[in-house]
Amino acid sequence: MKILYPIKKRDINEILEYNLYIKDGINFEYIFIDDYVNIEDLKIEELEENLKRKENGFDKLYNKILENVNKYDVLWIRHGSLFHPKFINDINIFKCLHTTDDPEGSERDTKKYCKYYDLVIHAGIFYNYQERLENKLKEWGAKETYWMPLGVYERKYRKKLNIDEIINNEKNKNIPIIFIGSSWLKENFLMQVKKYFKKDFHIYGHWGGKRGIFKRIVKYNVWAYIKPLEEEKFLDILENSKLGINKHLSYGPSNQRMHILPANYVLQITDLPDQTKEVYEIDKEIVCYEDIEEIIEKIQYYLQNEERRLEIILEANKKVMNNYIFEKNLKDCIKHIQKLKDNDNG
Repeated sequence: MKILYPIKKRDINEILEYNLYIKDGINFEYIFIDDYVNIEDLKIEELEENLKRKENGFDKLYNKILENVNKYDVLWIRHGSLFHPKFINDINIFKCLHTTDDPEGSERDTKKYCKYYDLVIHAGIFYNYQERLENKLKEWGAKETYWMPLGVYERKYRKKLNIDEIINNEKNKNIPIIFIGSSWLKENFLMQVKKYFKKDFHIYGHWGGKRGIFKRIVKYNVWAYIKPLEEEKFLDILENSKLGINKHLSYGPSNQRMHILPANYVLQITDLPDQTKEVYEIDKEIVCYEDIEEIIEKIQYYLQNEERRLEIILEANKKVMNNYIFEKNLKDCIKHIQKLKDNDNG
């Protein structure tokens, strides 16, 4: 199956992952959006104005796709708001929209666009506290939906360890608590945790460098120098961590952290218990919290109870290896696409 995938250069690491499957007859080929368009996202009215005036390279990007698209079996779109519905609708091969930012990005990339695709692949499960994302997509006109967890990339975990190695590593870990990610809509909560656990809580991410230190001292009375985690140190840091905090922007649950932590034998404590129970078994494969008091209490408990922590780590790692490895998730999705295509042809 040949798949045409217009992609942003910032997603360059995904190319490494998607290209793993050429050997299985799944061939993703890329057009770099940035070579033509340097806009992140925009409203549909703004997109129409750009197309009308032939501004910002949209006409060149679309022409490049049209020149090549009939050589492929599938058009795979990630950045929905950059592709006008009429342009998508006029393409005659199988089209899928892969959404990873719902529900936060639904108004931007999904709601007005999903009905023009043959399949909408979604990473999230819930749109809000009561409504499932797949139901909202269908309400907006999606013909077919498919849940593909973000999973964990091959380069984000090492080979499976035996039980003796896991136990030995657990005894020698010296980072009690870790968080890796952005501060957006999470900073206030995480700074409360940092204020309580101080040096035991290690945070990595793009949080404003040295200027961010002053801001956090003034706003939260917390000293925290936070810097990005270098790629070459990523696995070493995770393997040296006992417990990892996860926090979502709203609902979901749909971030990669949810699978990266257990893939590297780190106990995960996360928010969204009502949603998380559809991904992991709570208190068997994952620990959940609902507020700052509960997360502090549970962190204390699991740092003091190594045997219980290890039990959950082992079960969670087993779940990830069986269900949330990106390679498996992508292959299952491709099989689903092939089935849909076969049904259409039949």
